[in-house]
Amino acid sequence: MALRVIDNLRRLHEKATVRCGSGYVKRIVTHNPIVRGGNVARIASSVSRTELPANPTFMPPAIILEPTNRCNLRCETCILGTDRAYKNYAKRDLTVDDFRRVLDQIPTLVHIVLQGIGEPLLNESLPDMIRLARQRGITCSFNTNGTLMNEKKFVEVMEAGVEEISFSVNSIDETVFAQTRSGASLPKVLRNLDRVLEIRRERGTKGPIVGTRSILMRETVPGAEKLVEYCADRGVDRVCFQDYLTGFGQAKMDESKVSDEEVKTVLQRLLDTGRRRRIQVINDKGGNGLGACRQPWLSPFITAEGYVTPCCTIADPSTINFGNILKEDFQAIWHSESYTAFRDRFYRDRPFICTVCPHY
Repeated sequence: MALRVIDNLRRLHEKATVRCGSGYVKRIVTHNPIVRGGNVARIASSVSRTELPANPTFMPPAIILEPTNRCNLRCETCILGTDRAYKNYAKRDLTVDDFRRVLDQIPTLVHIVLQGIGEPLLNESLPDMIRLARQRGITCSFNTNGTLMNEKKFVEVMEAGVEEISFSVNSIDETVFAQTRSGASLPKVLRNLDRVLEIRRERGTKGPIVGTRSILMRETVPGAEKLVEYCADRGVDRVCFQDYLTGFGQAKMDESKVSDEEVKTVLQRLLDTGRRRRIQVINDKGGNGLGACRQPWLSPFITAEGYVTPCCTIADPSTINFGNILKEDFQAIWHSESYTAFRDRFYRDRPFICTVCPHY
């Protein structure tokens, strides 16, 4: 039992370091140590078990919070590129007051991923949110499609204290990129990525962490190693690969999904390339079909409208949500009958929303 607890703590620490930064323990101690320190102890106790509790005694240490559900692209791999876009939810940007309300209700937060289905840089208040979070000892990261990341915007979020920025670059092959990133220009995105890295070098700073994120699909797998090599040559810190999520974008794109066995083979090759080129290669797939996902406990998703859902793959709150944090108390939502029931059946009855997700 003791060895299992230690092993789980080690894995939790490794994941937290990648997601929240190496100084997350210091931030826990410095900011609100009673609430957060006790919260971490309760999390550690829970993750040492095979199953996490249906009604946890701890609060989430991280959230994925959608700053906007608007986007300047209409990618076929995303719900915004389908006819389901905005049918059950409204276009909206999170306000700074909304953001402050979320922080006030979840004092245990260590990290926030400012991400959803939209392009975060479309929300002009993004730097203000990052700054407010950092004042409370909370780090922030976000993904961008890279088309809007100019020097001004980068300096704003950098000076606000963003921990990590990831550019969505599925391939450095223009044809493949065009197939999977509708409306974006690969040369422009790569120029913006280069300029971000250049500014960081000019300022002599190690932060923020700059990475790329790519979807492993039939179209992108052949060029994945070249992407790693390219990023290593440019001075990118890490390259993250994720599985394609079927049912999220246009139906025809489901044919692009790569089998689990092929993903394992490809990832091993990419990890080897990363080690050889001294660049971090990450795959955020954690599923094994037995409820390995921990997002409903450790990093729930909150939409731009304020709806609390189990994870970031649920962009449409009409599919499933447990309440609205901008209208209700989060403690009540966190311990609600609906959320407790969802977590309770998570290991026994695979929830319908999880059936196509590679993280489960």
